[in-house]
Amino acid sequence: MTHDSPYNLENIYIKNPKFKEYSIPEGSIGIIPNRGLLAHLRSARKDLFSFYEEIIKKALNSSKRIYILRHSKEDIDFCREIKGSFSHNEKVQLIEDDLTAIELEKIIKKFDFIIASRYHSLVHAYKNNIPAFVIGWALKYKELMETFDQVDYFIDCREKLDFRKSIRALENLIKNYTHERKTILRRLKVKK
Repeated sequence: MTHDSPYNLENIYIKNPKFKEYSIPEGSIGIIPNRGLLAHLRSARKDLFSFYEEIIKKALNSSKRIYILRHSKEDIDFCREIKGSFSHNEKVQLIEDDLTAIELEKIIKKFDFIIASRYHSLVHAYKNNIPAFVIGWALKYKELMETFDQVDYFIDCREKLDFRKSIRALENLIKNYTHERKTILRRLKVKK
């Protein structure tokens, strides 16, 4: 085990890897989309991108920096399309690197919270007391969020996207993410 990794890397890699390091300033949030949303979306495709635009604008208005990253290779075009709406805004960055699970977890730990659609990014977040605003479709998202008393931040894309309700939930998370971290930590301790 190394000082910067909770994993015994000798059990995972033949040769210890050199992980990419990212400088993420305080007050940043991560967006980890999933192109699979498009297959389950009840609303029009353009509504989903409008939804992401509204979420990002709200976060920017709250002085947050945004980092869009992918958990899966197949999501890169989806990430680029989201970034494209903010192509001239330096506070919205796209990390195009192909990250290992360990690198992804290390970067998630640096965010105030994440906006996620990949289930395993949600797992990485909760494991590290990081709250999440989730846009998903499967029952597993909701069940995991219920376990951590976070279901108010779940948006089911199989229902019509309710922009006002979602923005209120996001505003609540922006104001209360430190409280939500404590809630997640309490639930983690109960599970151990």
